[in-house]
Amino acid sequence: MGGKNVAGCCCSTCGVRLPAGVAECCLCICDALCLTLEGTHEIICLDDLSGPGDCNCSKVKTRVDWDADECAYIGTAYCGDISIDVRLEVKQCGYRDACHLCLTSVCLGLVGSCPDQCREFNPGNSTENSECGGYLKDCEQGSGWGQQWTVDASNCGDVDCTAVVLTVDCLERVNPSGVGEYRLCKNCDCVCKDICVSYAETGFVPDDDCLTNNIKATWDEVAKHWQVTFTCPAGPQTLTIAILRNASTGCCDWRVTSSKGTVDAPDTFPTQCPGADMDLTIDLGGGDTATVHIECADCKECDGYCCCQEDAEIPSTLYATLGDEDQCCPCAIGVVIPLTLQERTVNDLGMGGKWQGEGPVCGGTARVIFECDNTGEATCFFRCKLCMTPAGDCDYSLDEDCDEAVWVTDDQLSAGCTGDNCCDPLTRVFTTSASFNATCNCDGPDPPCIQGIDGAICVVVTE
Repeated sequence: MGGKNVAGCCCSTCGVRLPAGVAECCLCICDALCLTLEGTHEIICLDDLSGPGDCNCSKVKTRVDWDADECAYIGTAYCGDISIDVRLEVKQCGYRDACHLCLTSVCLGLVGSCPDQCREFNPGNSTENSECGGYLKDCEQGSGWGQQWTVDASNCGDVDCTAVVLTVDCLERVNPSGVGEYRLCKNCDCVCKDICVSYAETGFVPDDDCLTNNIKATWDEVAKHWQVTFTCPAGPQTLTIAILRNASTGCCDWRVTSSKGTVDAPDTFPTQCPGADMDLTIDLGGGDTATVHIECADCKECDGYCCCQEDAEIPSTLYATLGDEDQCCPCAIGVVIPLTLQERTVNDLGMGGKWQGEGPVCGGTARVIFECDNTGEATCFFRCKLCMTPAGDCDYSLDEDCDEAVWVTDDQLSAGCTGDNCCDPLTRVFTTSASFNATCNCDGPDPPCIQGIDGAICVVVTE
């Protein structure tokens, strides 16, 4: 198209105009990127990352948005222990002022100098031969960029990450309303191609129901909808999410239908193009209900927890095994406490979850709370807390109230509590400090532990 558009001169909902100085390169470009960082890490057990030359980065995608004030894509990409500040902008330079996408990053030591720190691309908004992609109003949406840099990220948080591949792609979109004279509606020419649909039924214990189901659905170009099926004890559930024309307004509405049960009103939502973020309830009959959450997948996977770079699925039942590395409280050694999934949260960082359980320990009761925490500003991480109710003369410094107990993250390993921290299958090792009185040795070591000895209880969480 050579930068000109005969089908429509306006950018779509997902498109932005380039400033006048570089408008010849692309009339419209995508408003958001999926920036992929891929390192050399192939081992899923974190203990193995301490070896020389092993970069703690496998492959992670991050969304980076267009900054209208700066006329550039600006954001931060994360992978393992590294975080890279990114600025990407279009420039014309080199032979005949060719079009380039240029990278600036403080931690990478790049200043966007053209053409050395840039990638040349074909101008125009033809989806077939241009990296600009197709983001013109009333046209098919999609594709764009596909540029790549290999960078030394050793100054970005991990000295061993000397060869990280950074790939830039436009966030995948589709045009649900169609093109030409018979468009479906007037306000949704661009929407996310993939959505995450989470589904939970009540009336069953977490280990048996659909609580962990969070599935990615891709737009069906023929049927013009998204569709997902969940396997549940009470039978499968198929959800269909369609975009329909509202005859009164001429605008697009989202409508959700289910193969079993009745979607509580409203089952139709005003369009949120190009995004999606909605909650609804399904009446399954007999007093049982199901809850549904729908959101754009953007650059993340849907079926895994964000605490694992591999986005690994984590079962709804886990097991916490206690250990006493100092042998001062043998009655705690080998105690296994089942943990069940209590809740799951989804936000911009990805999916987090909370598991909890309790069991008898040394005549008292121990309670373990394990989380994939996604409430931070940048990354998700695992954390754990142990609280114990004392019994008889066996007393210790661990908090009885879990609200008062201290969270421990799995990078706080002591020399005594060793083991691989893995995501697939899940194994996380935590160390919580404790102080025991003399009567806590429970026929323990000889000589017995002294009054007020400082010790450590290990909590190993596994599938």
